[in-house]
Amino acid sequence: MSDFSTGANGVEFATIACGFLDPATGELSYASAGHPPALVVSPGGGVQWLDGGRSTPVGAVSLPCERSAASYRLGSGDLLILYSDGLVERRRESISTGLGRLESAARSRSALPIDQLGERLMMP
Repeated sequence: MSDFSTGANGVEFATIACGFLDPATGELSYASAGHPPALVVSPGGGVQWLDGGRSTPVGAVSLPCERSAASYRLGSGDLLILYSDGLVERRRESISTGLGRLESAARSRSALPIDQLGERLMMP
């Protein structure tokens, strides 16, 4: 097992999200190894989960596994939200509940100045 994926309490895997944005076209190429999906919020408050390009966490399986990528074209004024899984995961609560909470908070706060949005998303 790689030291890279060995963590606290004997956990031997890591989740990773990676993306490359072409600022000229707005084209985002991305992949996620077990990390929660990114969220895109449009200026009008519409949302799009980026749930393509998914694979298992790094170190979760001993055999090589297929890693795929996906793409999404960001529009003018779109906000890309990447976050730690700790923001949406709670004990005794489904992950879909936490994702719904983030989506609702992002929709309702989409008009905030960017320097205030991160702090407000952590306090839905």
